[in-house]
Amino acid sequence: MIADMVAIGGQDGSAGGTSCVIDDEYCTEIADFVSKQGDRLEGMVQRYLTELDFVQSAAIQQGTTSIHLYEFINKARIMVGQINALSSEVKDTISNFIEEVNEEDQIVF
Repeated sequence: MIADMVAIGGQDGSAGGTSCVIDDEYCTEIADFVSKQGDRLEGMVQRYLTELDFVQSAAIQQGTTSIHLYEFINKARIMVGQINALSSEVKDTISNFIEEVNEEDQIVF
């Protein structure tokens, strides 16, 4: 949990001082987890679309249902690449955050 990573207060537990401890390793692990889950979800979307294409070409070839399925598949294709883009953005944001904190640490200390 994030609460486990950040401690604010004096060394004696009082609210007098302020300290912030950021676990770089934990943040990196979370960034990698988000990236892997993004890849996993992207693969699921691809398999889902493949199955929908099969249903349309093999089972529902004509009629209103076929037309609506075709429209749905086209709308669902919009998702392709979006999950990876979002997970990549999250990973980059976390990496940049760690770098910025480390740079500020060098200035302060």
